[in-house]
Amino acid sequence: MFGESALSLSTRRGFGKLSVRAGMQIVARNYEELRAVAAREGDHIVAILSGTADGRVADTIEEIFQAIHRAAVAEGRSVVVDMRSLEFMSSHCLKNLLTWINDIQELEPEQRYQVHFVSNPKIHWQTRSLHVVKCFANDLVTVGHE
Repeated sequence: MFGESALSLSTRRGFGKLSVRAGMQIVARNYEELRAVAAREGDHIVAILSGTADGRVADTIEEIFQAIHRAAVAEGRSVVVDMRSLEFMSSHCLKNLLTWINDIQELEPEQRYQVHFVSNPKIHWQTRSLHVVKCFANDLVTVGHE
């Protein structure tokens, strides 16, 4: 989809290790329960979230979405969020995600950008929750498995 990737996710003992080519990174967080990275890749910003996004990292999730938003607006890029390895997202973190999408909706039409979520159909919360996110902003959000 993006050619040579600026991001890579390699699984080690069931938990991803994230890496980014130098100069491309927008934001990265590495906690015991959550790993997140976002980087520029062609015309897109690609973010990878893995692990568990629970109440302990809600503020971090908010910071990640804000950093992505600032970069996408400033650079006119669409965003791809790979959640295939995100096992859980709390309602607080999901609220932060919806706040981010709402922030996009509140932009002037020429500044708005598209967000594509890559989900794992085997993780049921993703199917249900991302469907709701898509309904919330059908003109901005797409959801797929790749």
